[in-house]
Amino acid sequence: MSAASSASAGAGAGAIRPFANHRNEVERQIIVTLVEDLLAAGYKVGVNDGEEKVLEPCSNAPRIFAVMSTTDEDYLLTRKEGERDGWIRLIYGNHCDVISDYTVNIPEAVFERANALSERFAGGGW
Repeated sequence: MSAASSASAGAGAGAIRPFANHRNEVERQIIVTLVEDLLAAGYKVGVNDGEEKVLEPCSNAPRIFAVMSTTDEDYLLTRKEGERDGWIRLIYGNHCDVISDYTVNIPEAVFERANALSERFAGGGW
């Protein structure tokens, strides 16, 4: 079970909660799932906090989560060998719609689990 699955499934005491500093649990679960699925699909992920690039694309999830959520929005900067670089805009405070926009070169399959969580939360499924 991935860390995102563990977080989503309500992992027990002592379990590491990625991105635990984020204030909105719904957004946290969607973002953790998205980042883990990007990494699993072979993407490196960097972060721009809406003001400046704070992390070059890498495969280290804890480093990615550590620099996120310091402003009202983040751009996940995606890089994959043989593909054009892309981005995903996250706007904090949008609850289940935290994924605001993204470039079309990132396959929809990468978003499937995060979108399913978003739809579940939008329907009141906690």
